[in-house]
Amino acid sequence: MIVLKHSKSGWVVAGLFLLLATLAFLAHLYSITTDPGDSGESAVILIPFASPWIFWVPDSIIHSRLWHWLAYPVFWGLTLLNAFFIYCLFGGLRWYRRKGD
Repeated sequence: MIVLKHSKSGWVVAGLFLLLATLAFLAHLYSITTDPGDSGESAVILIPFASPWIFWVPDSIIHSRLWHWLAYPVFWGLTLLNAFFIYCLFGGLRWYRRKGD
């Protein structure tokens, strides 16, 4: 019988990646709420977590009025995509044949 196996080390590494992304996001939110002169440059620390996919978002979307509402969901979606790839890189999901079946 062929079964799907999960990697514990993949969960740990992907979880650490998401934890670091969350800490960077909280630092960004703290910066924009406490510094009235912050015009968004504190969001630069978020780019490594969504790279390289964030650079593929079309300029027409970035310069639209909706980007104000879409920026954080797009960031988290791309960060989750990277976390999934990291999970797969560190063992992730594997198919294996169970012995005796």
